Amino acid sequence: LETAVKEAGDATLQQKDSEFAETLKAKEEEIEARMTAKIAEEKAELEEKYATSMKEQETMYVQQLQQKEEEISTKIGEAKSEIAVLQSNMNEVNEKLSSAEAEKDNLEKKISMLKEKATEMMKKKLADKENEFKIKLETAVKE
Repeated sequence: LETAVKEAGDATLQQKDSEFAETLKAKEEEIEARMTAKIAEEKAELEEKYATSMKEQETMYVQQLQQKEEEISTKIGEAKSEIAVLQSNMNEVNEKLSSAEAEKDNLEKKISMLKEKATEMMKKKLADKENEFKIKLETAVKE
């Protein structure tokens, strides 16, 4: 009887051990499944956060590039305006220079003509004085 009870107890213990092992294995599988699901969920969240962060950084970078492009375009526009003003001023200066050169040429021609006239007048006055002197000399010689 004792052997039978011991065998029955051993069989019960073995069955309980087997049931406990199955329960433990089921619990381990359940925990592993929950952990795998949790890890997958956290991984998905992190990937979504990363994607969102990358999108935000990309958007910010694109905005910065657009802002720089606008600044450069504005500076180019300002530079073109300044160049146009400088070109206009240079054209004006060139016109004034041409006008001044033409006026200088006219003045030089007038000076040259005036010198010629003055020379002719001096020659004529000198000739008149010479004639007058000759006449006076002739008159003085006759007397």
